This record gives sequence, structure tokens and C-alpha cells, in this order.
Amino acid sequence: MYLWVFISIQKKLLNERFVNNTPEQVVVIEKNKEADVLAKIETLKTSLDSWKFFV
Repeated sequence: MYLWVFISIQKKLLNERFVNNTPEQVVVIEKNKEADVLAKIETLKTSLDSWKFFV
């Protein structure tokens, strides 16, 4: 799920039209969402890595 959210945010931020025509506040919000999702993905990745010890 987080991966799809991340991809969606990335599409927006990589779209020059979106970045140039959207109020700066909205772009900042999207960048903050991106950072939050990346942090959650890293947390999940770390959790999965710790489970490898038990398998």
C-alpha cells in the first residue's frame, strides 16, 4: 500500500506542470507526505529484516 502512495506522490512531484502551477504550500505538503511514506517504508523494511532472524 505505501509503495502505491509513494509512486503516486512521486508522479506528482516529477510532473513539472504540477510543481509549477500548484501553490507552493501544496507542493510542500506533498514533499512532507513523501518523506512520511519513505519513513514508513523504511520502518517496515527494518521490521521485515528483523524477522529474517527467526525464519
